[in-house]
Amino acid sequence: MAQVKVPGGDHKGKAIEDPTVPVDTLNYWANRIAKDLEQNPTKQFADQDRINVAAMRGEVARRGGAPAQSQQRPAAQQQRAPSTAVVQAPVQALVGSYGAATMVDAKLREAASQFHLVSPATSCGSLPEGCEVALSLVHVDPSTDKSGPGDVAPVGGGKLSLSGSVLKKIGAAAGIDWDPVMSGRLDNGKNPHYCHFRAVGTVRLFDGRVRTVTGEVEIDMREGSPQIVAMQQRAKEGANLDSQIRDTRLFLLRHAETKAKLRAIADMGVKRSYTAKELEKPFAVARIMFTGKTQDPELRRMFASKIADSMLGGSRALYGGQAPALSGPAPTPQLIGHEAPPHFAPADDEALTSYGEEVTRTPLPHAPPANPGDAYEPPTGTDASY
Repeated sequence: MAQVKVPGGDHKGKAIEDPTVPVDTLNYWANRIAKDLEQNPTKQFADQDRINVAAMRGEVARRGGAPAQSQQRPAAQQQRAPSTAVVQAPVQALVGSYGAATMVDAKLREAASQFHLVSPATSCGSLPEGCEVALSLVHVDPSTDKSGPGDVAPVGGGKLSLSGSVLKKIGAAAGIDWDPVMSGRLDNGKNPHYCHFRAVGTVRLFDGRVRTVTGEVEIDMREGSPQIVAMQQRAKEGANLDSQIRDTRLFLLRHAETKAKLRAIADMGVKRSYTAKELEKPFAVARIMFTGKTQDPELRRMFASKIADSMLGGSRALYGGQAPALSGPAPTPQLIGHEAPPHFAPADDEALTSYGEEVTRTPLPHAPPANPGDAYEPPTGTDASY
């Protein structure tokens, strides 16, 4: 991890651990940076500034001094204290990369106790030679205001679901590679209110093996479907249910893709929904990476050569390097796509509602349509209008 240094003044560029740097200087810069963060919490390099503030105050405490606090904040800023208090935790001792399995094991336990841990495993017995485990933080804004960043969406019961952009950040930090060929829509798309989506990705475990993660979801927003019925039963009095259904139908494929990916990474430590209080803690994401660092000189030279080959592979292909010969084009699976099933004959036992909750499919008291691809015809006396 990069060493935190004094950003300015007479001691500019010195490490904060340098004994020649006075405690007053550390307190001054910690309070100055913290004040800037209070005024603009989403500015560029805000996460790094928070880490620097925590590191400076931690160094002051290590020397036995009391960190001087900035002036009393206005009431509006005091209300944001819970979300910033978590960041003041000693994250400078967590974020970074670690090559010793014992250190990785300790950091994983620390991350699980302070944050939401997303990791291929909760412990690490050993690491392949030349590999390290990197720990990073992904912050989520629990605000549901329209002017907010849109990190979450309400799902009922006071819970919030993570947006697609947040899932992409977590997936990228965890090293998940989504397969664009195997991932996609499984139905034929003929019915605009039904979507069956599968997400397929790979993640590397701490022992170097590659694991495939998959998630499938069906969203059935046809009139009379169990998901529509469940939404109607949960809708509060005065809620604009028609608007919710219309918006879900409008972005049906996007909802299905997001929820399928959420299912794929759920077993790595991501839940389907959180409270706003829970999201005050960021996600600590662990991934294994090949760095080539080793104590063996021979291996170090070999690893350096392999890394150079990997980094220069694209340039060699462009500027005359020898590309590996292929025996033939890679096979591409052809997904024909199935018809949307009738409501009473689901493909599995559970369906994910547009709010991210599970509901059990139950047969409806009417006969199925002759052709499963036909639009649903509700029983007499119901409203089939969209």
